[in-house]
Amino acid sequence: MLYHYYIYGLYFESDIQLYESEKLLYNSPVNSDVTIKTSYHFLPETGSSNSNYSFSENRIWFSTDAGSFLIENGNSIYAAPKNDTSNNLLSAYLLGWCINFLMFQRGCLGIHCSALSHGNRAFLISGHSGAGKSTTAISLIKNGYKLLSDDIAFTSVKDGFMVYPGLPLQKMCRDIADSFCTGNNLVYIDELKDKFASIDTESFDPYPRKLSKFFKLEITDSDSVEYGVVSGFEKVSVLLNSLFMASLFRASEYPVYIKNECLKLAGEIEMIRIKRPSGKQTAVEICNIIRNYLEE
Repeated sequence: MLYHYYIYGLYFESDIQLYESEKLLYNSPVNSDVTIKTSYHFLPETGSSNSNYSFSENRIWFSTDAGSFLIENGNSIYAAPKNDTSNNLLSAYLLGWCINFLMFQRGCLGIHCSALSHGNRAFLISGHSGAGKSTTAISLIKNGYKLLSDDIAFTSVKDGFMVYPGLPLQKMCRDIADSFCTGNNLVYIDELKDKFASIDTESFDPYPRKLSKFFKLEITDSDSVEYGVVSGFEKVSVLLNSLFMASLFRASEYPVYIKNECLKLAGEIEMIRIKRPSGKQTAVEICNIIRNYLEE
């Protein structure tokens, strides 16, 4: 059986049902832009290597605890899951690293963030693990803002820096799930990190939006929330370090086109850094800061 999805402006056809949820399906199948297939044909090649990944412009494969994956030409994803890999873990890899590599092959920037919309504009909330981006995003959604994509957003010069909707799915740790979500909309997706995903179609924006603002959340030793506009080349540095593949690139070198895309994006958006004190409840204050910037 084949399943159809509309993700990041592309039509996907998959023989794997993502998170085993019918709520994520696109019910009007069309010619697919991308196929996801279960296949083990590339395993002899990857198994003969001393590395657990191979990276080139149009062909990327990697091996994890969930199995092995091959991404080719910006239009094909092959998954070879291990026998004991759950559908939820497999789906997390397909919607994370696999789609990120696929969009990289299509010339897009993949930014590690939550993407929300305000009217006809998109804004991104980025930050390292524990910085508070999920709590902030959920709080804003509870106050009427819409989710465009969670965990990763894609944009590019060629599309005029539009942000395309992902899936109506938002990842969160257990304490956030206990505080904000209940019932059948929760899916347990990651035993190692104890993470859940909330499926919420009502708070989801299914339309592409022009990117206008970027909020960078950081933890500080200060006693209070601090914030200010980021300018100049520092904006490019923040963008490079916010890429979904930043750790991979830092181990080698950022491709030239990635640097150029970040440079051009930095000239198009307003960037605000928000530093919050560790161990304090600051979600309301941070949301008010973001809302004030959005209302300008």
